[in-house]
Amino acid sequence: MTFLCPTLARAVALLCLSQPLAADTGEVVQSIIGRTLVGSEASHSIIHADGSLEGRYNGIAFSGKWYLDGDQYCREFTRGIALAQSCVQVRADRDAAGRIVGVIFVGDGYRTQFHLMD
Repeated sequence: MTFLCPTLARAVALLCLSQPLAADTGEVVQSIIGRTLVGSEASHSIIHADGSLEGRYNGIAFSGKWYLDGDQYCREFTRGIALAQSCVQVRADRDAAGRIVGVIFVGDGYRTQFHLMD
């Protein structure tokens, strides 16, 4: 059993290193500006450098605005969706080469994942 423990510990360490636990919201958001995000319910969502956002959620076109507040991505919808303003952390979903291929929005009781289309 002592042989298995060091091997298991190394495997867990590698897994932890391949998926960063801490969010670096600002850096991740900056890297996805202008790129198309697609999720299970939202399609063709885009955050723009001017602080605006747009897309479709369950077939409903929406638009709004976004900004960074410390390590939080905050968004407010102004058309199409009636949801309260919220702020969440944004984490990168990376491929084996370290490229960002998606993002995960994480807040209190909230977690949703998007894939990057371009």
